[in-house]
Formats: sequence, C-alpha cells, structure tokens
Amino acid sequence: WHPDFKLQIEATGYGPVSSETRLFKKAPHTFAFKMRASSGWAGRVLTSDGKPVSDARVILCQSGDSPMNEPGTLRTDHLDRNRHTRTDTTGRFHLPHNVEVDFAFVIHELGCARTTLDRLRRGPVILEPWGRVEGTLRVGDRPGANQAVALYSGSLAASKADTSVAFCYQTNTDAEGRFAFEKVPPGIPTLCR
Repeated sequence: WHPDFKLQIEATGYGPVSSETRLFKKAPHTFAFKMRASSGWAGRVLTSDGKPVSDARVILCQSGDSPMNEPGTLRTDHLDRNRHTRTDTTGRFHLPHNVEVDFAFVIHELGCARTTLDRLRRGPVILEPWGRVEGTLRVGDRPGANQAVALYSGSLAASKADTSVAFCYQTNTDAEGRFAFEKVPPGIPTLCR
C-alpha cells in the first residue's frame, strides 16, 4: 500500500503553501517551501449603486465548486470555517489566506456575485440582482402537467477567470404546466425537462 500525499505549511502572517502530490515511499522526502507574507483575503461588498451590503455571505471556492444547491441558499456544510464568513455593517469581510481557492462567491437577499481573486484584490464586489425564470411547459398541444423541470448554468465547471455562478435548480410544473424559478443568478441558464 503506497498512498500519495501532499504537505501544506501554514504560519501566522503568511499565506499557506502546498507541495506537489507525491507517492509515499520508504525513502525520505525533502521539501523546500518559500512562504510569502499575507494578511488573507479582504474585500467589500456593495450594491450596484455603491451602498454597502451588510450580512452578505462570502465563500471562497475552488474551480468546479457549485456553492448554491437551492435558490438563494449558500452551501457551506462541507467547508471549514476559514472559507466562509459574513460582511459587517460597512460591507467589509476578511478571511484567512487559503492556497486551495480560486474565486469568491457572495450571496445576499439583494443578489449575488462571483469574482476572481485578482478582481477581489483590485476593488469591491458588486452584487448583481436576482432574476426570475417562469414559463409554461407544453408537450405537443397540451400542457406538460406535473413534470420535472430543471434550470442550470452552463458553467458547472467554470474556469478561474469565469465569473458566472454555477447552479442547478429543480421544480415540478403545476396542473397547467406552469413553473417558476426564483433567485436566479445573472447569466444565460439552460432549461430542460
């Protein structure tokens, strides 16, 4: 049995660094790490008209993470506490530096935003308002009654530079085939049944 392993080094006042993944062998391993001073990730969340957003949820994510599993709900149950927080009354937040993250995601009753870490360093995060998608499913010339429909973003495995929000919502149509999805992030989603 020869599992692989990876080392991560953390020190107060420095950003963490990780080694490459190595295979465990009986031979000794030598590592060299260069740490850089870091105060972590800090930012400010504002509305589109420049007002601070208090009590917004902020989460640091990896590429491929889908932090929303229900409309307007941020999924943090699988994350350690150092990867998510809330903004203060001035819209500001701070999280420890984490080497394993690629983007920041913000959610609030007013809207949501996804930003690259590079953009986070340069300025505030601007919330975009929620959308709503509604319609009537028809199968031929009849209403598609009591059918499952889903709405999802086209970027469930978004790149580090992508700022779209990954999500997948599901619902059922009513007796007349009507459906609605609330709190839809900005972008061009796909609807399917």
